[in-house]
Amino acid sequence: MIDNLAPLPLYVLLEENAPIRVQLVALDAKESPQTIYAFSDKKQYDAFTAATTRDLRPYPLVKGYLRNQLTTIDDGVRFVAIDAPAPNLEQLNVASIESVIDAFEKKSGQVVTHVRNAIQTIPVRTSLR
Repeated sequence: MIDNLAPLPLYVLLEENAPIRVQLVALDAKESPQTIYAFSDKKQYDAFTAATTRDLRPYPLVKGYLRNQLTTIDDGVRFVAIDAPAPNLEQLNVASIESVIDAFEKKSGQVVTHVRNAIQTIPVRTSLR
């Protein structure tokens, strides 16, 4: 995997009060490749929403939500896809939730990402709160 630096994500896009997700190709059998889309600013999430007909709205990315996902065993999100220009791309820049939380806590403006292959955007009915 190639490491990149991406801006710290500050927003997710919600559909029916749940952040939209994408399924990544698992690198091993133990990995939970559930991933949420997240964006560093309005320009990035506006480009994403313009590329879909889904009814999406921005919501601040909450550090507590990310921490809660780490304790969710079955359906927890493990990665954050940062500044994707459109849904259903074959490859995404993703960061682990731990890396994003660490960047929030260190007040860093950037997070290390890796390019990963995506499977599909999926609707999820899990609330942010």
